[in-house]
Amino acid sequence: LNIILISRTKEKLEQVAKEINEKNSDVHVKTIAVDFT
Repeated sequence: LNIILISRTKEKLEQVAKEINEKNSDVHVKTIAVDFT
């Protein structure tokens, strides 16, 4: 399973990715920090 997370805050992205990986190590999470404003 692959997940892409997009948010403005890099720290929040990393925290959520870490939580997902702790619950299921088979998930590949890619984070993208972007400010669309």
